[in-house]
Amino acid sequence: MVTDDFEKKMENLQKPGAAAVQPPIDLKLAIVSASRSAAIGVWLVVVPCFFIACVVMKYLFHINLGLLDVFEETISALDRSPSSWWIQPVLLMGLPLVSIILNLLSITHFQWQPGSKALVLTLKLRWMNLLILFVSLGIVMIFFLYLLTENFQARPGH
Repeated sequence: MVTDDFEKKMENLQKPGAAAVQPPIDLKLAIVSASRSAAIGVWLVVVPCFFIACVVMKYLFHINLGLLDVFEETISALDRSPSSWWIQPVLLMGLPLVSIILNLLSITHFQWQPGSKALVLTLKLRWMNLLILFVSLGIVMIFFLYLLTENFQARPGH
C-alpha cells in the first residue's frame, strides 16, 4: 500500500525541462594540438635562433667559427637579388610570427555564453608552448629593435 502511494506520487511528478537551458558555445581555435604546435614552433624558430646565436658568439664573445660569415654572405646574396629579397624577412621575422600565432591558438580556448552575453577566454598552461611563445616573442622583439635602431638613427649632416 505504501509502495502504491509512492509509485503514484512518482508518476505524477513534473519532469524538469531542459529546452530553456542553452549550452555554451565553444569557439575552439586550436588548429593543431598543443604538442604538435610546440614541435612546429621549434622548427620555425631554429633559423632565427641560429642567426642570433652566431651574432652573439661573433660580436659579444669574439668567437668566430665562420658560421655567421657564411650565413651573412648567403643572406646578402639573396638580398641583392630582386626576386629573392623577401627571403630574409620571412626567415627572421615571419617564421617567429607564425610560431607565435600557432602557439597562441593552441593554448587559448574561447567560450561564448549567450545567456550572460559573455566571452570567456581561457589560457591553458602548456609550458612547452609558453616557452616557445616567449622565445618567438623575444626573437621578434630583437629584430624589431634592431630595425628601429638601424633605420631611425641620427645621421650626420641632417
